[in-house]
Amino acid sequence: MNTDITVASVGIVFLASFFLISKRKPDSSLIDISMFKHSNFRKASLLLFTSSAVYYGGIMLYPLYFIQHDGYPSYLAGILLGVHGIGTLLSRWKLDRISRAVGEERTAFLAVILTIMGSCIVGWHGELGNRWVLGFGMLLRGAGIGVLTIISMAGAYVGLTDRQISHASSVTRMMTHLGATIGVTGVTIAIKVSSDGYLFSGSVFDAGHVFLLALSTLCFFMINRQKK
Repeated sequence: MNTDITVASVGIVFLASFFLISKRKPDSSLIDISMFKHSNFRKASLLLFTSSAVYYGGIMLYPLYFIQHDGYPSYLAGILLGVHGIGTLLSRWKLDRISRAVGEERTAFLAVILTIMGSCIVGWHGELGNRWVLGFGMLLRGAGIGVLTIISMAGAYVGLTDRQISHASSVTRMMTHLGATIGVTGVTIAIKVSSDGYLFSGSVFDAGHVFLLALSTLCFFMINRQKK
């Protein structure tokens, strides 16, 4: 525990030092943090971070949930996770057409709604008792969160200068990986705390589902505050 705290503290010090140096010498910094002065880039980056946490947190949670809670064989859990990926692929394939038809903001709203609907079906599919319904939930969730991550990533480049675009490419990738780390860590902590009896009295996985649903809801409010 002491080692973990020491490593985390050193990381925070280095990160703070980087921001201070980058602010004083923006031309020589590895990443131009002045981009975060742009409201659109700041909000899009935050949305990308949160949606990535939702996406990868689910990739961590659901196979464990299917195998340990539902008793499904590992191959079936893999198939269901593949259905989630198919949903992501199909929605991104049709994203341009959908965005042109209903607008980017409405598309993002729809993506969050699909994510929440799919997550609820997957998290509490036992009440429905049908594997096809479970697969449909995974498809919906994959489609919703897949669209949301792409929209937020693309939106980060709006309004930036030519020089800032190359920096934005690095930042968006960092936000994706950081969000993935936080999502997986948050799900793990939620399951651990729940297994110790501090949260829900039902399945230990309920806390993980609620955690991801809470993050999904945050994505909804982030989109609501974005300006055209």
